[in-house]
Amino acid sequence: MKVGEPYNPRAIFRGIFIPESLARIPCSTLSLGAKVCFGWLSWHINDDGECFVNRETLAVEVGVSVSSVRDYLRELETHEFIKRIRTGPHSNEYEFSWHEVLEASLRKKDRH
Repeated sequence: MKVGEPYNPRAIFRGIFIPESLARIPCSTLSLGAKVCFGWLSWHINDDGECFVNRETLAVEVGVSVSSVRDYLRELETHEFIKRIRTGPHSNEYEFSWHEVLEASLRKKDRH
């Protein structure tokens, strides 16, 4: 592919997943950082629905400090998008909690 050529990003890139309805929540309710953090959490989930990732890894992936990731995770917990399950003194599992906001992102019909 050459610089400037048209392409279809959906056909060639791997990436994180942020449900459309979550992405549309006003930033006054849920920060952009929390939305991106949700996307990276969903990238780390395994086939059994388990999500084990440390804050340091998320900080690198999101491109922010560990304290910012802590704030984003707290936001997601406060708004009940995720639940933190302590698995050890310095480790957590993150569980995704179904939220009414997500209903609007269900694939009822293809919008494209």
